[in-house]
Formats: sequence, structure tokens, C-alpha cells
Amino acid sequence: MARLSTLAALAAIFFIAHASAHRTTITVDIDEDIENPMQGESCREQLQQQQYLRHCQNYMRQQSQGPGRFDEDNQMQHFQQCCRQLRQMDRECRCEGLRQMMRQMQGMMRGEEMQEMTEMARDLPGECGVGPQRCQMRSGGY
Repeated sequence: MARLSTLAALAAIFFIAHASAHRTTITVDIDEDIENPMQGESCREQLQQQQYLRHCQNYMRQQSQGPGRFDEDNQMQHFQQCCRQLRQMDRECRCEGLRQMMRQMQGMMRGEEMQEMTEMARDLPGECGVGPQRCQMRSGGY
């Protein structure tokens, strides 16, 4: 009988320990380029002032549609305005701004088109002649 009570007590302890070992997973999104909160706020403000790089979005959409689908003058105008928007941002904020822009566009595109847009966004600073030459972009994660 003592063995049975000991076995029952051990089983009860096991079930209590198992029930209290429930795990919760929390996902935290960390802005890699934003090292301190003040700079992060500044980057967000700059992105907002630059209309969330709207001209860059328009330029990239037109580029991805291929030649002949849009007026070349209009496309060039979006490109120049995109470069102006990037120049108006601090160097430290440009890549984060482009990643944020890609997050916004994520729901509008799929697969290959999104991959192509990611590559365009990565190279935009270099094409505009501003630093950094390339932004680090993770496919789908930004």
C-alpha cells in the first residue's frame, strides 16, 4: 500500500510539473539599423516626412511591369523623386526606410514579383548615388 501511495504521489507531482511547464513564445521584431530610441524616432519621422517613399514605390511598381507599360517620362520622374526622397533622409535611416516600404508592399505582391522588388529596393540607394550602396534585405522578412 505504501508503494501505491508513493507511486500515486510521484504521478501527481509529474502531472503538476508538466502542467506548470507550459511555454509561451513571444516574437520580438528588432530594428537592426536603429540602435537607440531617439534615432529610431527620428528615422520614423523622416520616413513619414518623405511620404513613406511613395515615389520609390511607384517607380519600382512601374519597373516591375516591364518596358512599354508606362510613360518613360513619368517613370523617370518617379525615379528622380525617389532619389530626392532618399537624399532627404539620414544615411542611417535609408535602408530601414526601404525595408519599411517593402513591408507595406508585401501584401500587394507575391513570389517572383516580390523577389524582384526586394532586389530593386536593395540597390536603390546606389542607383541614386547615395549611401549606402546597397541595403541588406531579407526575402520576405525585411
